[in-house]
Amino acid sequence: MPVKPADGMQKIKTLLLQGQQEGQLTSAIQGLQQLANHAPSPIKEEAAFRRVQLLLQHQQAHADIEAQYVLLTYPNHALVANTHLWIAQWWQVQEPIIQPDREAAQIFTRPDSIYANHVLDALSAALRTPNVSDDVIQRSVALSNQVITRASVEHSMPWYFAAAHADVTHRDYWLQLATQDLSVNALQMWQQQHVISPEHDAEVYLQVARQAMMSGDMNGLQQLLAMLQIQAPDLALTTKISTWLYGAVQPMHLGVMLPLTGRYARFGQQALNGIRLAAQTAGHHITLSIQDTAKVEIEAAYQALQVAGVDAILGPLLSKNTEILTPLLNPNIPVMALSMNQDIANLSPALFIHNLSPETQGKFMASYAFSQGLRRMAVIQSSNRNSEREAMSFISSFASLGGDIADEISLDESKGIDHRSMLQDLRENSDDKALLQQLIEQRALFIAEQRLDIHLPPNLDGLYLAINGKQVSELAGQLAYVDIRKVPLLGSSRWMDGHILDDRGRNLSTARFIQDTPNPNNSELRNHFHEVWGQGEPSKLLAIAYDSTQIISLLGGRLGLKGDDMIQALHTAEGFPSETGHVHFNAQGMGEKTFSLYRIQQHAIVPAQ
Repeated sequence: MPVKPADGMQKIKTLLLQGQQEGQLTSAIQGLQQLANHAPSPIKEEAAFRRVQLLLQHQQAHADIEAQYVLLTYPNHALVANTHLWIAQWWQVQEPIIQPDREAAQIFTRPDSIYANHVLDALSAALRTPNVSDDVIQRSVALSNQVITRASVEHSMPWYFAAAHADVTHRDYWLQLATQDLSVNALQMWQQQHVISPEHDAEVYLQVARQAMMSGDMNGLQQLLAMLQIQAPDLALTTKISTWLYGAVQPMHLGVMLPLTGRYARFGQQALNGIRLAAQTAGHHITLSIQDTAKVEIEAAYQALQVAGVDAILGPLLSKNTEILTPLLNPNIPVMALSMNQDIANLSPALFIHNLSPETQGKFMASYAFSQGLRRMAVIQSSNRNSEREAMSFISSFASLGGDIADEISLDESKGIDHRSMLQDLRENSDDKALLQQLIEQRALFIAEQRLDIHLPPNLDGLYLAINGKQVSELAGQLAYVDIRKVPLLGSSRWMDGHILDDRGRNLSTARFIQDTPNPNNSELRNHFHEVWGQGEPSKLLAIAYDSTQIISLLGGRLGLKGDDMIQALHTAEGFPSETGHVHFNAQGMGEKTFSLYRIQQHAIVPAQ
């Protein structure tokens, strides 16, 4: 008698439950195999997938091969995405556990892993499945966070693109990660491997084109356009890039408001040098009108630029001037301020804030920590204002993402550099109180009374150190002394003060920190800077002013946008690649940055994966 669909599904559920019981796995797998061989559709398809599910969940040898056979046999079944997820979980369990004496630094420093690569390949396949469910997306993202730092770029890049397709809510985030260092040649390679295509990933191609334009790489832009004209000549994407490359560059009139004399002259001059350097790089289509806000009241300076007919304004530099100015702003003249105060960004739709402030960096590192699967963090700060601002930004951003701040301590610098007592308190405060009490009760029941203390491993996923590099170097050994080891350490560009390698990186193998100045090995800004000044290094303020001018020049000169059109384009979801980190201006006009991360390896500072 044929099996009825309802009876068959109930039989499958029973066998799945049986497979979870001790000693029943073999009979459950055999029962599912019988249904897969002899039951009518759709029972046999369901049984085949559920048999594979048991094989994978119980880490049976060659389960991945069995799974691939079923996927090839039933490529359109509803459980295809789930099966790819089960394969990813199977591969994750196959990875050998690194022994403690060989493990250098837990999650951040383990070498590229073929197992992590297999996990990401399977997760990418899951997300590429048509109509993939939200549950599979969420579980795939969670699993990817555990392995992506150990995967090679050949496997992580397709994952980012797959995540951008499936996880629409966080699409911009995944695309930023994918395109951060994506060259024209690399884009062509991924297209040849069918990871991306002009038809489905237009924003990726546009982002690479923007990167080429902002860096002055016209040859790269021509190469990209030639490829698109052959493979996708009728797409709007191809027409747009052709216009960018061959369209007439529009003249631009930029206003500048900076303190060029008096107390803040040094900083104003650094910013002006960055603006002039970018204008020189862009060509002869930019005219500058400059107002010295140390000599002229900010309202008068703005009015003079408005009368002069500028297309956009760079500055002010001081937050108090920006705050005074916001009620007066013309809605058709975008103002890109270099001020540090983030709270004023939403005071006018024409105002945009672009900076490298502690708050901007703290917010980015909170997102980074959460994306790496860190959920329980402690924060260490010093008593100065910058440290407090950075720590507060990290704490509020991490908590808003759903993370837990286990503890927050401020170093008492008046008591010298020995903070071991405070760090010991931090370690003990992180203990899992319920587990500790359970261990104490069990010892009282089964072990003769002894004068021994129970020490648990630190119940922390990571530490955020909102302090400078000198303090980090001093603290690293003390953290090891109180047995806070193999816990990821995160920080900002304030670590880069010349002292981070004072202990030769001995206790900092898990560290990740921001580099917010141009990469010495690959920087158009550094090249232009050295052409003009011959030696030295561009300051952070010069770099941020350079990037701001490049963005405005791109929109107004290359794309020919003015007024409200330029303001709307500044809010574009893809954001803008730049020397100081990819920037995206949110709805309030605040520039949110994606920075380059660095780590310490063999006593040297090197780019992190």
